[in-house]
Amino acid sequence: MGQLPRRDGVSFGYMWSADQNLGTGIGHWHPHMMIFAPYYDNSMLGNNEFGSLFPQLSDGSGTPFAVVVITVDNGLAVKMRP
Repeated sequence: MGQLPRRDGVSFGYMWSADQNLGTGIGHWHPHMMIFAPYYDNSMLGNNEFGSLFPQLSDGSGTPFAVVVITVDNGLAVKMRP
């Protein structure tokens, strides 16, 4: 309990909310897809800078928990109804 399961293959997640907040230091950001790609590192994606609009590794580069982030057009963001 309290541990992330080992990922042996690629899996996907997404954050398309127009109201998302990624926390202190990042705040509001673009809608995006997340690809959980074990052992990927940023050189495999062109060494794009964190925060750019190009695919990039955000967390765990080179580990079983590596996360590739691909931004999505802001016009596709989902706005929550009040």
